[in-house]
Amino acid sequence: MSKNEIKYYSALKQKKYRESEGLFLIEGNNLIEECLRSGIYRDLLTKIFVRNDYKDKEFLSAVSRANPLTEFITADHKGINALSETVNSQGIIGVVKINPHPEKNYAGNNKSRLIVLLESVNDPGNLGTILRTCYWYGVDKVYLSEGSVDILNSKVLRSSQGAVFHLNIITGIHTAKTAGEYHKNNFNVILTDLNAEEYVSEIKFGSERDYLVIFGNESSGISKPILENKDYKRVRIKGFSECESLNLGVSAGILLDRIRNYR
Repeated sequence: MSKNEIKYYSALKQKKYRESEGLFLIEGNNLIEECLRSGIYRDLLTKIFVRNDYKDKEFLSAVSRANPLTEFITADHKGINALSETVNSQGIIGVVKINPHPEKNYAGNNKSRLIVLLESVNDPGNLGTILRTCYWYGVDKVYLSEGSVDILNSKVLRSSQGAVFHLNIITGIHTAKTAGEYHKNNFNVILTDLNAEEYVSEIKFGSERDYLVIFGNESSGISKPILENKDYKRVRIKGFSECESLNLGVSAGILLDRIRNYR
């Protein structure tokens, strides 16, 4: 692994270089395995950097079988550490092309459609957790508004446990416009709001109905124009203590579970 390669690929840790080069890094066996499980991303895995003391030869063989075009490049500790963003690297890092057609990456297969819209989610751990939860509950599409954290941020990728590779994720959208379009198409728009009068547990979700669920920023919540729209249903999760609020990822899990399982 040359100095020029180290310089070039380590720059992909920054969003501006990921966007300009159309590439991003994934680290560790799990993320690489999830990438290869995706019908879309399997063919977008171009290179694997392997530390010279990496011992899982069986895994490397499995990668090669899944995508014979993947190039393997041996690197020393210094080279891998330059690319790594973890404290204890597993010694294997992949280079993946950014999916040019994210709308083709589809996980949902349910009768009723369930869409999630995330507005200005800034914490990469929260975003990754929500994406992992969306994958678990078969969410058909995830929208991410302008001003949100990059889905290809290394912390997002790790906390999503590879869910990014299996979801239909559309980024950079305008929240009010997107919500309005879904409402016009007979989607029930659900908003999470700490001041809502109705509890999630009190609502009966229809098995044949379509839902767009909006989650807002960790500190400021959903923007005022969306929150004050009378066509949308505001709900909150019932608490049993003086705790001020729930973590955003936990809230998403509770609401999605309610919609999918309590009908």
